[in-house]
Amino acid sequence: MNHIEIIRKYFFAVTARTPQNIIPLFDEDCEVFFAHAGILKGKQEFDKFNLSLIESIVELTFDMDNFNYTANGNTVIIEGQESGKLSNGFSFKDNRFCSVFEFAPETNLVKRMFAYTDPNFGEK
Repeated sequence: MNHIEIIRKYFFAVTARTPQNIIPLFDEDCEVFFAHAGILKGKQEFDKFNLSLIESIVELTFDMDNFNYTANGNTVIIEGQESGKLSNGFSFKDNRFCSVFEFAPETNLVKRMFAYTDPNFGEK
């Protein structure tokens, strides 16, 4: 599987709310960054964070057909838009984000993912 296919698999799993399909895409010692969580280290921390996201975000979709990919070696940057609904009932649409994925060459798994988005999804 190439890097773009792995990234698309990640976003499909996020949309489907299936963290069990997200974790196998990541290296054991991965680093993951989200603005409202800081840097998460390792699969275990990331998995715990994913489970908390499922509780706070009840629906999340991505406009994957219009993702803008920039690749250089083992690094892929994605610009895109996401829409969804939070557990408090707040809905958001076309929230822009940028995610940086870095792959471990020896495993072809994600070793670093930094996600840059509005942590409040436009909610005031």
